Amino acid sequence: MSLFLFFLLLTVNLKSQQVVLASEVYPELKYNALRGEVFFSDYKQVKGSAYLVDDWMLGNIHLDDGQRMDNVKFKLDAFSHRIIIYQENLKRLVIAEKEHITGFVVEMNNTQKTFKKILGVNSKTKVYDGCYFEVLTEGKVSLYKLYYKEILPIHDANSKYIEEFIDEFSYYALINDEYIHIRLGRSFLYRNFPEYKVQLRKFIRKNKLNVRKESDSVVAVNYLNEILLTLQQQ
Repeated sequence: MSLFLFFLLLTVNLKSQQVVLASEVYPELKYNALRGEVFFSDYKQVKGSAYLVDDWMLGNIHLDDGQRMDNVKFKLDAFSHRIIIYQENLKRLVIAEKEHITGFVVEMNNTQKTFKKILGVNSKTKVYDGCYFEVLTEGKVSLYKLYYKEILPIHDANSKYIEEFIDEFSYYALINDEYIHIRLGRSFLYRNFPEYKVQLRKFIRKNKLNVRKESDSVVAVNYLNEILLTLQQQ
């Protein structure tokens, strides 16, 4: 596609304000598992990055029909919680249709991380069609981490920016089919599971865990899940 034609398409789509599917603009995407809108623009006059990671991530995207798209190059917009995919062969960007995505797996900091789309969780994000939560552990009690971005105004008349992105994150637990916002620590465990307080306290002391740390909280919750699973099997 020529540069002229690209900008012509850009102008037409911006003026029409219509949702355009990638397969409608580029017929070669018609039979691809990927569905979504063509990506044209980014945030203007906002300082910082909206993305979870600025570099392109390489991972697998899971779809609601059971299909999996492997080795996809993409970014997670942590402000709007949308996935922007880079089509390597076509040299184009596409906003993946969130409705059909259940999550993704990606390498970050030499660690494989799993993200799951969760709907209906009350959070500080301005997103109402689901956010992508990092899965820390899942069981009778599950732990998740939500990365998100806030936009705050810049009070500087000389700045070329009027707002800036601020990195934020929150922790959530799934207990009895209910997502609750939590702060990592002993109080979360003891308050929600008082009947196992003695066992948890002994385990935490024995293993010298600092359950305010994410990794140690995961260890403690995994132990709690072992207790709950054992009781269930009795």
